[in-house]
Amino acid sequence: MKNTRYMMAQFTFYDRTGIQKMLEKKAQQGWMLEKIGSYAWKFRRIEPAKIHFAVTYFPKASQFDPHPSEEQQRLWDFCEHTGWHLAASNAQLQIFYNKAENPVPIETDPQIELENIHKTMNKSVIPSYILLIVIGFLMLLMNAMLMSGDVVHWLTSNANLVTILCWSVIIIMMLIEITGYFIWHEKAWKSIQTDGSFIVTKGFRKVQLGLMWFVLGVVGVYLLTIEKRIAALSLISTVTVGIVTAVVFGVKNLLKKLDTPANINRVITIITAVIMSFAISGFGTVFIVYKAMQSGFLDTVQNNSYKYEHNGHTFTAYTDIIPLNIYDIVQTDTKEFSTRWDFESSVLVSEGRANQSPLANNLGDWTLSYSVVEIKLPFLYNIVYKGMYKDFLGDPSLTVATEAGHNAMTIDAEEWHADKAFRFVQDGYPTSRYLLCFDRHIVEIHFDQDMKIDQNVRDTVAQKLADIPVVK
Repeated sequence: MKNTRYMMAQFTFYDRTGIQKMLEKKAQQGWMLEKIGSYAWKFRRIEPAKIHFAVTYFPKASQFDPHPSEEQQRLWDFCEHTGWHLAASNAQLQIFYNKAENPVPIETDPQIELENIHKTMNKSVIPSYILLIVIGFLMLLMNAMLMSGDVVHWLTSNANLVTILCWSVIIIMMLIEITGYFIWHEKAWKSIQTDGSFIVTKGFRKVQLGLMWFVLGVVGVYLLTIEKRIAALSLISTVTVGIVTAVVFGVKNLLKKLDTPANINRVITIITAVIMSFAISGFGTVFIVYKAMQSGFLDTVQNNSYKYEHNGHTFTAYTDIIPLNIYDIVQTDTKEFSTRWDFESSVLVSEGRANQSPLANNLGDWTLSYSVVEIKLPFLYNIVYKGMYKDFLGDPSLTVATEAGHNAMTIDAEEWHADKAFRFVQDGYPTSRYLLCFDRHIVEIHFDQDMKIDQNVRDTVAQKLADIPVVK
């Protein structure tokens, strides 16, 4: 039978009422709080009992203090004298327990208690929440900039979507905490001014845990559904963050044991965090990836490829299956082409990129390349269209040249069985590059410049690419 148990420390910091009720319930189940950690609270087994708990806040304390200050020690001694024993503490958060049936409360002045809570929140908790919100918005802004640069590439990446989701949830959690605190503080202050009573606190533990488990579930599904090498790189990144965190906390705790003053401890810990972040995330990751590549763990196995020799050089040819190939649209005696199909997909958008070209010994034969984008959610269609048109030429609101010699001409969409169709024009001459917009698919296709694009070719392109599931 285990004598220790851990519980995730997902509490609203100022929710003394919720924390006290939880600890009293745990005690009745036979568990006593022993240690307050940054990520988990540690409990030890006891005989089930009805025990009262009191949560107090000591604003002057710091997580870098090597030992309690004289003022904090006096508080502990006073509480001990009145029957309140220290269960655990972590910086400003102090938790006491009392086995008496009707103990005298530690806090007897609601105004002083509210001031202590407010000073504690303003000193460390709210600034850290604001910092996370700022970082979150910067991450969202950076992703928005990346999306504006290449909409299709961004939307086909589940990693980007997971990143946006995680940071959005973090921002929501922090805003809930900050907003909830100030609403409660305003009510508590009015209550004290009105009748001198201290209203109970209300936290958001269930909401926070729900959001956190939701994010962990999404990340877990993502890691289980991606390629082994990408999952390995994600795992490596997570491990490096864990190593940095462990080292930083280890340095901080070691300095505390060595009675290092709080200010010096804080500076050394911050310097350690910066150095470790660069060292582990940089050199450490490169070393781990290098070793993994040497072992072949991160190798990308391309089954549909082979090597061949020509004029003393080695080339790679691909034999992927693509929905539309050269044999579908032109007659040729060439038996072998290098045919490659690259694929990216998310829950929102999928993109397949095809490239078909002759082998080195048949250079000058036909070539064909195209990308097929499948939009899974209708509301994203215009976003993807504008992004692809921008890549195709420039501003999607323009149908004339944005630069000298470059423009797009609108062509008969019905001939392509499409909703919209454009042809790229360069230096005044129509090229063999087209942008075709179908119901749920947008196709950019680049024919060989010598190919004759007749109605049979247009019909074949629409039949093969207009309504296919874009899969690997």
